Order: sequence, then C-alpha cells, then structure tokens
Amino acid sequence: MSISRKPPKKPVNWSGLADHGFLIAALSGRGLAAAAARAGHGVCVLDLFNDSDLAALARESAPVEADAGGGFEGNSLLGEARKLKCGEAPLVFGAGFEDRPELLRRLAEGRTLCGNSPQTLARIKDPGDFFAVLDGLGISHPQTSLIPPENSLEGWLVKPVGGSGGRHIREVWEMDPPTKSVYYQRELAGRAVSLLFLGDGKRICALGLSEQFPAPFLPEHPFRFGFAVTLPDGDAALMTGLTRTATALTEIYGLVGLNSLDALMDEAGEVHVLEVNPRPGATLDLFDPLAGTSLFDLHVAAMAGNLPHDSEIPCEQVDVFRACGILYADTSFHMGEGMKWPVWSADRPRGGAAFAIGDPICTIFAEGSTPAQAMEFIAERAGALRNDLARCKGADH
Repeated sequence: MSISRKPPKKPVNWSGLADHGFLIAALSGRGLAAAAARAGHGVCVLDLFNDSDLAALARESAPVEADAGGGFEGNSLLGEARKLKCGEAPLVFGAGFEDRPELLRRLAEGRTLCGNSPQTLARIKDPGDFFAVLDGLGISHPQTSLIPPENSLEGWLVKPVGGSGGRHIREVWEMDPPTKSVYYQRELAGRAVSLLFLGDGKRICALGLSEQFPAPFLPEHPFRFGFAVTLPDGDAALMTGLTRTATALTEIYGLVGLNSLDALMDEAGEVHVLEVNPRPGATLDLFDPLAGTSLFDLHVAAMAGNLPHDSEIPCEQVDVFRACGILYADTSFHMGEGMKWPVWSADRPRGGAAFAIGDPICTIFAEGSTPAQAMEFIAERAGALRNDLARCKGADH
C-alpha cells in the first residue's frame, strides 16, 4: 500500500466548521468516528448498531431503526438527529444513502454537507446514466441491462440500484420478482479491486489500492462483503488505469471528498469497472491508520478544493499491509456480559445484543508484511474470537 504523507495545502477556511464537531450518519458509523477522533474532532453519530466502542469515540450516539431491507428507517433517522445535541454541526455521511438521496437531503437541511450532493448520488448510482457514461468514455464494464435478460438467465446477476456491501446481489435465476429498482449484469470472474481517492470536483488524488473478498456464509448472500486488504502499488498499469477512470468520472460527476472506484480484474489483466461508491467506505479503516495525515481532514478539506497533491499518484512505499474482516454469526445467540474484546477488534456489540445466523458481529483488523500474511492473521484472529465469544454467549431466547 502506498499513501501520501505530505500534508495538504492550507485549507480554505473550513476549520471553523470543525470547531463545532461533526454529525456522522452511516449504516455503521464507527469507522468514520474513529477517523475523526484520530484527527481530534468531536462527533455525534447515528447508525444502526450504536456499538459499545462508539462511546469512546463520540460525544453522543444513537441507534437508528432499520427498515425491512436493512437500511435506514427514514423517520427514525431524522427523529434521532433532532434529539442529538449537535446543533448545526456539519454532516459527514457514509454508506446508507446511495438508494435514498432524498433522505440525505432532508438530514442535511440547515447543515454544511461534507460530501457529495444528493443530486450527485442520484446520478452516479443510476445504472442507466453511469454505464452510458462509461460507454462514452470507452471504459470496459460487465455487460449491463436495465431489463431482465431475454434468453438464458445463467451467468447473470441482479443488483439493487444504490445497493452497498454486496448483501442484496443475487444470481438472476435465484430471484423472486424484484420489489425495488434493480439492474442486471453479466457475472465475471476476477479479482475485486478498489481505488480509494480524493476528489475536488475536477481533480483527484489517488490514495491506495485494496482487494476485497466476499463472505458467502449464507447461500442467499453469496456476494456479501467479507474481507479487504491493502495492496502494493507495484502494479503501475492497474493504478494508472483506475486513476484515469476516477479522474474522468470526477470531472463528469463533480465528485468531492473520499470516494472509491470498484472494479474486477480478469485473468488477462483487463479491468472492468463496477461502480463508484460516492462516500467514505470500509477501506477508510484500512488506509487512515497507515497514513501520515488525517484522511478525515482531507475529506473535509477537499470540499474547498484542497487536495494533498495536484492529481499526482502518491509514490511513497509503506511496507505494511492492513486487512479487515467482518465476523459473522454462525449460530443464533445473545451477547453475554463481560466480553473482553481484543484491541484488534472494533464494532463491538453491547451485552445482550441478539444475533441471528449470518448477522455481522464485529470487525477484525490485522497487519502483515504482505497482503497474504495480513489475511492469514485475520483468519487466525477470527477463529480465536469465535472461541472467546462461545464462552461469553448469554442464554438464547
């Protein structure tokens, strides 16, 4: 992994905003809260979990009710925001708004929005718009259709518009008739790679590459996010190609702050773009602790057009690779009291929390001298933590 250690140019007076702290809203807000805390900012956090380790990171936090699809229940989100004692603190958002930009607009009313606008979210997550733009740029992507494939369904995936985390991606032949907006895409084999970058609406600064792996623990969620690990920047062709694509898309969509570009690299080395996540995501947990400067601050500074470099690819090598993984429940249980969580864990549930098979329990981190070693440590720690959890489970109800 390589990342710039050069501090950004002096921001155009956004520091006054930081004095008021920030409101963070995301399906899981701990990662953004941790990045803000490392930068010395006070935050209030709204997410679905309100895990125990948020208490050390946030001035105040509250859980938001989930809707039937696992996203925010809109009235609950807006209601909890009104209860928090964060005034008109600027809003930094993560996953959870890609399919509901109008909810983001309502949450941001009366606040400074530190991130892409609801209009940008709506456009870049519109598959008709996004893949037409890629075609116009001559950028490869899997075959995509807005209507069901007419001939064989084999080899096709169905994806929800504005989905995140891979949880709702299915093979078409397994699907019941869709109940929300979806699109169809040819399944391709390859490595799932991602570029984390900063945008100022016109230019970008590429921050680092990662590879992501699914956790197909349950057959109904074969593409759900499982693990990610930082990658070396030695593959110049991959880094250059993704950087050019991210730059072109930033110019067209006006992307600002932290974003990620997801793609598949096939056996021949050809890269096929999948999507842009127009907000900070899970890889913030990978790159921010290794950076020599705060990525949270860079995200906010980018709102004023400040990038750490003028579209230069960071070239400083860091001989540490960082991985993260989600530990999913392999049985139904209630979290017991008194669990002693290791320092390499995060998103730690509170005592009494209930879990069904397949629910996310917590996040695990590890570092290694190679990506493979970091991933090996993740697997070892997952096994050790399962043993600890087995001894700490409360009575199932």
